[in-house]
Amino acid sequence: MPSYVVSSTVRNYSMRFEKLWIEDVTYHEINLLCSKFSLDQVYISHFDQLDELLQARMSALLAVWAPGLDIISIRLTKPHVPEALRDTYELVDQEKAKLLLATQAQRNVLKQAETDFRTAVLASEKAAALSLIHMEKLHEQVLASQHISRIQDQMTVSRAKETADATFYKATLETKSFLAKLTPAYLAYLRATAGQTNIRYYFGANIPQGFVDSAADVVGVSDALPVPGRRDGH
Repeated sequence: MPSYVVSSTVRNYSMRFEKLWIEDVTYHEINLLCSKFSLDQVYISHFDQLDELLQARMSALLAVWAPGLDIISIRLTKPHVPEALRDTYELVDQEKAKLLLATQAQRNVLKQAETDFRTAVLASEKAAALSLIHMEKLHEQVLASQHISRIQDQMTVSRAKETADATFYKATLETKSFLAKLTPAYLAYLRATAGQTNIRYYFGANIPQGFVDSAADVVGVSDALPVPGRRDGH
């Protein structure tokens, strides 16, 4: 209680104000709670809530009738009951504690299972993402390989075409050059030189007789032929 409300509280409620607004009110509120709840609720199921509930009810009452008198905390002990009932409720309380522990353990297991599931999902999503990235890289590599292959094929075709064009151009030039040589004069030259192919020359006294006779016949024939501009006997 703050010092500035002490005098007014004592003046209004005397020096025994704590008995009026703490002890008596506490007993009164406890009786109300006990009348509202069953023994099972007071002793087991709602016992952990009675402290906060009693403090809230008393604080609301004091705020109206004794402002400045605050309840800091309240701690209740379990009520005394007959031994037979106490043993039963203690057993129930123990079972309740076991149930709470089991429930908490189950929650922990469920929470761990959820954590493991989320971890597995994240790992699966990560693996799927990595697999997708790997497949995309493979696809890009295949596309790049196909592109390179097409370029190489185009280069091969281009080189083959260039070679064929060069060969055709060379053959065309050679044909044109050969045709240009086939003039009447060149053809006459070829006819004149064609007879000298495979000619054999003999020198000395070993000339075959057939060649000598043939040569004599040729000479005789040539002598018998008239020569233009020449007169007989001259």
